[in-house]
Amino acid sequence: MEQNGEPLRIEFHPESRLLKINGCPGEQNCGLYNYVMMEGKGLKFVRRQLIAEEEASSVYVQLFRPCATRTPCIRTESFQVDPMPKGCCTLTVSNGDGQGHKEARSYEVFLNGKKVIPTAHSGNTQISVTLLQRNTLKVVLAGESHAMMTVQITSDPSLEK
Repeated sequence: MEQNGEPLRIEFHPESRLLKINGCPGEQNCGLYNYVMMEGKGLKFVRRQLIAEEEASSVYVQLFRPCATRTPCIRTESFQVDPMPKGCCTLTVSNGDGQGHKEARSYEVFLNGKKVIPTAHSGNTQISVTLLQRNTLKVVLAGESHAMMTVQITSDPSLEK
């Protein structure tokens, strides 16, 4: 579950007596911890899923907004990746506020001159991409001035070729 785009830190499910904690006790062993409420005994640890340090990490993230006009406009960003991440990368477009509001009417995404996401009219999109040390991201979007779209690129070493 998420709240405001962030994973919930603590969830309690009284109908199942399950307590889920997402955290890093002592700033290490980050992961998801599950406990069950045992009547008369308190909490019983049942599961731990650690998040590997080398797991997916953010390489680039940027919020884009349409121009004030109703016609499509172009937003261009340059970014450098140093050091180059191991593994291939995933480009994710989150259109709107994550709750079906403030979505751009349409968008296209180009990375280093190559169209990686053709015209999309709503929703979110995800695609594998290859990065260079120096990159240019171009977004063509149309929508109301309050619309928003986030582009995030993450690396995942487990996908290393």
